[in-house]
Amino acid sequence: MDDNSQVVELNDDELARMRGEYGPEKDGCDDLDFHWLDVGWHVLLRRWMSDAQRAGVIEPNAMVVATVADGKPVSRSVLCKLLDESGVVFFTSYASEKGQQLAATPYASATFPGTSWAARPTCAVRSPR
Repeated sequence: MDDNSQVVELNDDELARMRGEYGPEKDGCDDLDFHWLDVGWHVLLRRWMSDAQRAGVIEPNAMVVATVADGKPVSRSVLCKLLDESGVVFFTSYASEKGQQLAATPYASATFPGTSWAARPTCAVRSPR
């Protein structure tokens, strides 16, 4: 966009008010109950992805993966390709920046923002410590 005359900037008050209301009173969704995890976190995540897909979310398997480079976090969006009790899988080249970062520090976090639109809780998955 070369012509910045069409850009509308949000002021701080408008930005601060950008928050949806959640909970059974507003959207009929129950708050997160930790007993839902009795069947396994991966089963719950699959259910949330299915709910998001039925709600029309494009690529509910999209996740933000964070790795570490030089002691600083690096995040990017990737697609979850496999999911089971041992974790989530995405595909990348070992030669990519992600691959090199994971080789140096074999821990990452994954957040599935698309699941929050349909199921409200945002699901974050962290690698084991």
